[in-house]
Amino acid sequence: MNLKEFSLEQKTALNEELMSKSKFPKIFSIISTIFILIASLLPPSHAIQVRNFPLADKGEHMSAYAVLGFFLFLSFADLIISKKLLENKDFKINWIKAPFFQTLLFGVPLGVIIEIIQIFVGRTFDIFDMLADTIGLAVGCTFAILIMQLFINSIIKKIKSK
Repeated sequence: MNLKEFSLEQKTALNEELMSKSKFPKIFSIISTIFILIASLLPPSHAIQVRNFPLADKGEHMSAYAVLGFFLFLSFADLIISKKLLENKDFKINWIKAPFFQTLLFGVPLGVIIEIIQIFVGRTFDIFDMLADTIGLAVGCTFAILIMQLFINSIIKKIKSK
């Protein structure tokens, strides 16, 4: 997005609009992480199971981590966009890279650590669960990018029309 055509007042309005919504992804990131920890570390007798089809376990992993990836990406992205707005810099597709990698840097180790801890609570270590977690994070980031792009474009149209 080319922000050079925006006045300082318009950039401030865009930043305020983004920041007014920024607490929700952070809250849901925490809730998602807690849910994943609880669901992953319950003993097998108490675990939430949806086993109506083969590989349902991998679908559970991808779904949970897609939700986490979605909210983590939004949490990291709004900080980067706000920083670029405040520094009066343009942001193009580059705003996607840092939040994507930050999301992976949080989510992938979380999945690995959980898989290791599961050994000690009577559950099994499965490398394919970690792969499913990573795929879920990437899917969540992809949805977040699409939603964020639509959101930013709608705010820009609103600001330009003023």
